[in-house]
Amino acid sequence: MNQDNESFLNLCQSFESLVRARYDLEDKDSPYYYLAGLEDFDSHRETIHTIRGLRNILVHNNVEIQGQPGFVVQPVLMEQLKDVIARVENPTRAKDIMTTGILWGDMNSTVGELLDLMKTKHVKRIPIRKDGKLAGVFSENAVFRRLVSGKQLKRQETMSQWLEDVRLDHPDGERYEFCHENDPVHILEARFCKPARQRLAILFVKDNKERIQGMVTVYDIARDLPDYGKAVDPERRGGR
Repeated sequence: MNQDNESFLNLCQSFESLVRARYDLEDKDSPYYYLAGLEDFDSHRETIHTIRGLRNILVHNNVEIQGQPGFVVQPVLMEQLKDVIARVENPTRAKDIMTTGILWGDMNSTVGELLDLMKTKHVKRIPIRKDGKLAGVFSENAVFRRLVSGKQLKRQETMSQWLEDVRLDHPDGERYEFCHENDPVHILEARFCKPARQRLAILFVKDNKERIQGMVTVYDIARDLPDYGKAVDPERRGGR
């Protein structure tokens, strides 16, 4: 057998053993079908099925033409398989990619102060705290909704006067959700990809004591996953 194909099969065996052990699969369960069926690995589904198909051909048929292999597994597919294995073995977690040092506003922050802060810091959203807890998010979207509703935009107004407009569960707003700092990035990726009427803008990252340690946007995930753009419609991408 061609050396590249043999290396590929050895890597497949490592993959199968790892997935079986990690997810406690029975002998009758296919590691390929199981992993491809997980929402966490949605963006790798096609790659996993391609690997499974080539593996089966080599194991059960080993096609040769005039003594030469019918095909040779290319290095790019080997690297993709190694990437899948690495993600199963050592998943990157929310705490590894989250943005820390969040710029916070509070009930006394004025519209003018927050707009100026957004301009100087080049951000689109500023979380608002009330009594030490996340109460809402001041954003370009919130300002737009306020203007569309016919309300005047007054720079001296405070967030205590805007609480209804910036609340997390505003029906006409973006979605803001929470995740745990140890959640694998694949889970976060799936949550951003999930179709919904309201676009998910931010995942606030909590620790074991429910304290917010940072936040994650699609841009944070894109920096960690070079192939993320294949899984996300560009029209659904957002920023801070």
